[in-house]
Amino acid sequence: GPLAQPVAVASYFALNYTNIRDLRHFDLRNKGLKGVVPASLIHMMQTKGAKVDLAGNPGLTLPGSLVLLSNEQTTLYHMDRVEKLVLPSLALAGTIANVACLPTIMMCDLRANQLTGSLEPLAKLTCLTELNLSHNLFEGSLEHLAGLVNLTTLNLEHNLCTGTLEGVARLTKLTDLDLRQNDLRGGLDCLGGLVNLTSLNLAQNALTGDTAALRNLRKLTTLEVWNNKLSGSVRHLIKMPKVECLVLNNPDYAIETYNEFLDPAEEAAAEREALAAAGGLGSGEGVGGGNE
Repeated sequence: GPLAQPVAVASYFALNYTNIRDLRHFDLRNKGLKGVVPASLIHMMQTKGAKVDLAGNPGLTLPGSLVLLSNEQTTLYHMDRVEKLVLPSLALAGTIANVACLPTIMMCDLRANQLTGSLEPLAKLTCLTELNLSHNLFEGSLEHLAGLVNLTTLNLEHNLCTGTLEGVARLTKLTDLDLRQNDLRGGLDCLGGLVNLTSLNLAQNALTGDTAALRNLRKLTTLEVWNNKLSGSVRHLIKMPKVECLVLNNPDYAIETYNEFLDPAEEAAAEREALAAAGGLGSGEGVGGGNE
């Protein structure tokens, strides 16, 4: 159960886990712990796959310098060899300034924590291919990510990022981009060069303008742009060859009927179907209403 008074997580560890070398699961939920997560514990998670549950301890932070991560002999861990940092759902707080000391990191997963500050510490981590910082409290511009040209996956869902999409415009290796539920503004024109995207989620921002630039993204299978301030025709999106999931639902889109998305032969078939349907457009109304 929870402790009577908040206790530093390092002290709790020292008292309750005298020999952690062979342990693989640490259930530390709702213990009222605070302070810095022991570097030795993070090292076990990274190198031995230890499962650690620190949920319900909102006072935890990352070590001030990840250079202090130790191996089993307590010698300095070689940070120039670290390729993955996977610490999701640990209630970690503070900034990610210390991540900047991982020059060869390729995968960074810090989702579902309480991390804050800007993305600037990531600016020089050019080996990154996968970055998931979703469900945190990061703020500021995406421009700090402009040099991460090897990224294939970027997830910043549910943060406080602001500014435009220009910061990701040059990340042409991206296949999955999720920026939903931030406060991003401006248009979509800069995304026209991200031709390798298969999944794009921009929902729940304050983006404006039309979606014409997205017609270049011929590999898209999933596209969500709902709850923005977009406008104009979406006919080109309906006709994209590989899209399997399309969620628009923006009130400012130009009103277009279901038939206007169809080729002439399909239009005629839809008209016959509509005439046969009682009290309206029948199934056509359902398709159009779900996509606009």
